[in-house]
Amino acid sequence: MTRDEVGRRSGWRSRWRIEDIVTVLILDLLLPDRDSTPTLLYETESLAHPWDNVALICYTMMSGNIQLLKDGKVYRGLHLKAQVNEPRFLLGNVTEATRGIYRCRLHQGNSNDWSALSKPVDLTRRGILPLPTLSAEPAPWVTPGLMTKLHCQGPLKQVSFVLRKNEDQNFVMRYTSTSFTGIFHILQPGSYSCSYEITPWGFRSEPSQMVTVQKLDFFPAPTLERLTANMILKPGSDVHLRCATPMPDATPSLQSMGDWYTCRYSLNNQYSVWSRDSDPVEILVNDESLPKPTLSLASKGLNLTMGSDLVLRCQGPLAGVTFVLLKETSQRPLQVVSSAGHRVDFQIPDFGVHMSGKYSCLYLATRNGSSGSEPSDHLELQVKGLMPKPLLWSVWRNTVAPGSDATLHCLSPLPDMHFHLLRAGQVLLSAQFTLSRRIAQFILTNVQLQDAGNYSCRYYLPHRDSLVRSEDSDPMELRVEKESY
Repeated sequence: MTRDEVGRRSGWRSRWRIEDIVTVLILDLLLPDRDSTPTLLYETESLAHPWDNVALICYTMMSGNIQLLKDGKVYRGLHLKAQVNEPRFLLGNVTEATRGIYRCRLHQGNSNDWSALSKPVDLTRRGILPLPTLSAEPAPWVTPGLMTKLHCQGPLKQVSFVLRKNEDQNFVMRYTSTSFTGIFHILQPGSYSCSYEITPWGFRSEPSQMVTVQKLDFFPAPTLERLTANMILKPGSDVHLRCATPMPDATPSLQSMGDWYTCRYSLNNQYSVWSRDSDPVEILVNDESLPKPTLSLASKGLNLTMGSDLVLRCQGPLAGVTFVLLKETSQRPLQVVSSAGHRVDFQIPDFGVHMSGKYSCLYLATRNGSSGSEPSDHLELQVKGLMPKPLLWSVWRNTVAPGSDATLHCLSPLPDMHFHLLRAGQVLLSAQFTLSRRIAQFILTNVQLQDAGNYSCRYYLPHRDSLVRSEDSDPMELRVEKESY
């Protein structure tokens, strides 16, 4: 099969024949969601007096009802008519009565669904300008063939943006803009932050959050996933694959070598620059026409405990076949081994709780053919206990202000897990791993005083009849500031 460029839309389909065994191969492109939230901007009549006669602008390309929130609570609302995308909320002077952290959101239609909250504008202290935000486009990478830009967005127009590099105190780039954004072209890796200045009056914001730009020879590999429920397919089945990329402007390509498939992607139609290939996915086909084998524990008399080294023996009536080890909750075969004899021993070292479950095996007359056996009867292996605890960490310092966001990360020692975030021991949020395969991110939006407390996380494997999970991480305290300004 020749390489075929695949369109950007999810659900794109192409028909290929794998020796007339699989009739339809379906590739989905999973892209990160584009940011559809509104943007809250800051306007003042005079840059010489940036805290007087202030208006907040909730910028959106859509019509509907707009709410302005102050310190996480609804402050004002208005209806946004079509063709008007800059609704203004007049605050007047920044005083004790108007100080706070502001955000906005959009409501459309008759449902109860609101958009995500805009990023906050911090007006808690007169004399301190709201922070800018820094982001990388199209990605935080310095890669051959890719033009990397850092966008510094401030809440005010007609300011001078300043970019600094953490590793080089002498590195300074300036950008004077008539809009809300300063754009910087980046050629070197490093950790960058930005600020803005109101000249000639000498007002200067604090620096934004840090953005780390990496030097990469290739774009990071995507993840190719099988969405077809069955691990071993019957002749004529549809094969459903998903290529998950870290970037929204990705054009994927699917490659094959026999029954092995990988995907990769380019950005912005730059077909001369490609990512690394994903890990391969093998497609095995079996008509279940041959007698089933038997699966047994070859280590007789073994007391199955945590850390045991297991040998599972699959034995069939035919010699010179390919044996496949399966686990009921796994999306892909655990091991595929060809043997000249009638049996094969599958080695499973250091057996742990996460490996508990129902195992079976089968054999294929040829690895890339369709003739094979029924699966063996299940062999259930169970070890009681909890998996090792994960690590929970945050990106906030000390306390979090009401109305702002708190981000937590949970790191598992094992890949491809599901995650729970807990507060005071009760499950609060669920998440799946990111493209790193070991980390989940939890964002607590619009934090309020009642969100303060001790948080922990755990990871787990969802089984049909049980839940195999880890110990809880060490707790982390979230403290929320009281509204004392």
